[in-house]
Amino acid sequence: MKKALVIAGILALAALIYYFISNHFYYLFFSGPETESNQILTKTDLDELQGYLDYRNQSKDFPDEHSPVIVGVYNGTNVVEQYWCNDACPDNGILYLNYASSTEETCDEFSGIKLTKFGWGSGYIGCSPTENKFSY
Repeated sequence: MKKALVIAGILALAALIYYFISNHFYYLFFSGPETESNQILTKTDLDELQGYLDYRNQSKDFPDEHSPVIVGVYNGTNVVEQYWCNDACPDNGILYLNYASSTEETCDEFSGIKLTKFGWGSGYIGCSPTENKFSY
């Protein structure tokens, strides 16, 4: 009986550790997934990158330079990490993944998610290969 409780405790502790690691705890200690601009990205790579950007958006960790950065290639086109802010920047800004060469009309061809801004001058801002937890 005592042995079963110890094993159950160890399993519960392992599950708790996994939960914290898989929910952005990892990003407190590491700078995020490493990619190269010509790297072919998988859906898993994109999900990891988006998780990292979600963490940065939540902590308001925005870059000083707001130029798009190529993170790799998915569906045959460059994917960039991009910063966008509409008002009260940088606090109301957001980092997101965007197909570099997409337009509102071609977003469907990429099976992407159309990103639209709200507020002043609402409209299309990009086409993302992943869903973002934060609104645009």
